[in-house]
Amino acid sequence: MNKILIIIGTISFLFITSCTSYKKKDNKVFWTYYKTFSFEKQYKEVKNADYKTFEKIKGSYGKDKNYVFFKSSLINNADPKTFEVIDERFSKDKNNVFNEIYLINNADPKTFLVFDKTLFSKDKNNVFYGIGIIKNADAKTFREVKKNRWYVDKNNVFRKYEKVENTNSDGFKVINGHWQDSWAKNKTHYIYENSIIKGLDYETAEIIKYSNGKLTNYIKDKNNVFFGMTNKIVEGANPKTFRAMEKYSPNFGQDDRYLYDFGEIVKEIKE
Repeated sequence: MNKILIIIGTISFLFITSCTSYKKKDNKVFWTYYKTFSFEKQYKEVKNADYKTFEKIKGSYGKDKNYVFFKSSLINNADPKTFEVIDERFSKDKNNVFNEIYLINNADPKTFLVFDKTLFSKDKNNVFYGIGIIKNADAKTFREVKKNRWYVDKNNVFRKYEKVENTNSDGFKVINGHWQDSWAKNKTHYIYENSIIKGLDYETAEIIKYSNGKLTNYIKDKNNVFFGMTNKIVEGANPKTFRAMEKYSPNFGQDDRYLYDFGEIVKEIKE
C-alpha cells in the first residue's frame, strides 16, 4: 500500500511540475500551474511583465526587456541582459547571485557554483546554504561527502549546514547503514548528527546493529550505552548484553533486564 501511494505521489509531482509554465494572453503574462490533489489549472498574473518582449528562459524563469521573474514573482535587481539560470533554484547575472527571488549577499557570480540538486553552493570566498553563509567553512576545500547530509573542509565536519563542534575532519567517514545517515566518525570521535558522543571510549565503541546490519540510534563502549539522539548515557543499561530490538524502530533497545525507548527504561523484563 505504501509503495502504491509513493508511486502515485511521484507521478502527481512529475505531472504538476512538468505542466507549470508561462502563458501569454489578453496582453498579459501569466504563470500557470496546477493545484495539488485537485489538478485544477491556475493562472497567476506576472505583474510588471512586458507582454511584447516577455520570454521564458528555462524552468520557472522568464524575462522581458526590463525585468527577470521566478514563476510570477519579480527578481529584484536582476539584469535581464546578462541573466542566466544555473538550476531550478539558483541563477546569476553579471553582478549578483540569486536563490529563486532572493539575493545571496556577497556571492561572486564569476566563481559561484552549486552542489548538484542541493541548497549548498560556494564561491571563491564563502560557502552558502540557501542565501546564508555557512560560518567557519573553508570555501577552497569544502566538499560533499554525502549529499544533503555530510560535508567537510580541511579542518571541520558539517552535518548539513551546522559545524560539528570539538572535532575535526581528519579521517572522517560516514558509517553506512542508518536510514538517515546519522552516524559518522573520524580518528578521534564517533558523531551522531551534529554532535560528538561525549564520554565514549573510542577504542571499544560499537554502534548497536540489527541482525541485518542496519544501525540503531544506540552506541556502546566497555563501560556504558549511549543514545545518539540525546547524546546521553542510558542509565542502568548493561553494555555487555545490550542489543537491538528486531522489527522495532532504532529508538528501541534491550539488555538482560530492561526494554528501552529513546534512551529511557520503559519496561522491566520478567523471567
